[in-house]
Amino acid sequence: MKWIPIVYMAAGFLALSVVMGIGRFAFTPLLPPMESRGLAPFSAGLLASANYTGYFIGAMWARRLEPGRSIIYSGLTVSVLTTAAMGLSGSLLPWLVWRLLSGIASGLVFVLTAAFVLNKLKAYDRLPVSGVLYGGVGGGILLSGLLTPALVERTGMEGAWLGFGAVSLLLSIFIWLGFQLKLPELPSRNLSEDKVSFSSNSAPDPKAVQALYLIYACAGFGYIIFGTFVISLLASKGELGLSPSYIWAVVGAAVIPSCLFWAWLQKRIGLLSSLKSAYILQTAAVLLPLISPTTGFAVASAIGYGGSFMGIVALTMMLARQLQPLKPQLIMGGLTASYGIGQLLGPLAAAAVTTGSEYTGGFILSAAVLLLGIVLLFLKSHVIEKSIVSYS
Repeated sequence: MKWIPIVYMAAGFLALSVVMGIGRFAFTPLLPPMESRGLAPFSAGLLASANYTGYFIGAMWARRLEPGRSIIYSGLTVSVLTTAAMGLSGSLLPWLVWRLLSGIASGLVFVLTAAFVLNKLKAYDRLPVSGVLYGGVGGGILLSGLLTPALVERTGMEGAWLGFGAVSLLLSIFIWLGFQLKLPELPSRNLSEDKVSFSSNSAPDPKAVQALYLIYACAGFGYIIFGTFVISLLASKGELGLSPSYIWAVVGAAVIPSCLFWAWLQKRIGLLSSLKSAYILQTAAVLLPLISPTTGFAVASAIGYGGSFMGIVALTMMLARQLQPLKPQLIMGGLTASYGIGQLLGPLAAAAVTTGSEYTGGFILSAAVLLLGIVLLFLKSHVIEKSIVSYS
């Protein structure tokens, strides 16, 4: 029965692959064929922002719900149907509806699956549960990047969306089977070593929290422009020796181990130093395709981007728990909101500064906002660190 916790982790991994890696991010490698059918950059930005608006709604809604199988299965069903529906309509209005609903499903399932799996496996806390679980986002991105060229070539853009709907359905069956297993009961571990020594009315320095909100908003704005338009940028340059979609697969492969890597690094150089490194890596990754859109630079960019964006999320949430150990959800909710606002504005801003079919202006804007986040992080580090120290 020792294998059952691993099955739960695998089911959670696949759930995030379906709603995030495919339901949310298959749009990225499929954007060039959609643009070849007449989709304008601003319309592409609208579709991306509709999806991220839905994600924001779903994530906020999930905070009011109890994590459980039924709601996860419902969200997976919506994700499967809305992914397939993208291939059944060819106009902007229905696409906006499907992307919005897909975003709501991804926000719900991402938050509730994490809570459900982590709660179920709390007695197995020696397992690197969260790091493995969040790698599911990369698993879905890897899958979408690898499958897109073949699907588009054989079935066209519409058939590719239908194909991803079928793949999502197949994976959802395995998720259902995994979550149906009953975990063996284990005694809860002794939590005495985790007791805190600060008073219940302790509160973090508002300046530290406000700074973190702004820094994290910059991350949301900067990362989503790359995550939405990088394949279109590379396709427009035409200098790769392979399908740009495979670069997206490299992003997914880099995401899978990234949370484990950043968790390891923060134990060695500290949380704030690790977070600074992740921001610097992501900014460099955004700039590399602009320096040269050749295969080597594109692969390096994909590794840097995939290896950093989930790390920034994980490290920031870890920092929130250190700023407000008693009620970390208060800061986490605000961080989710600020990150979400950045995601909503990013694609629209990138599309607004785009000329023709190239997204060079959007990537420069992305790097500039990420650089602002780095500057703020360095300037406000002493305020944030002082607030952390006051809780130790």
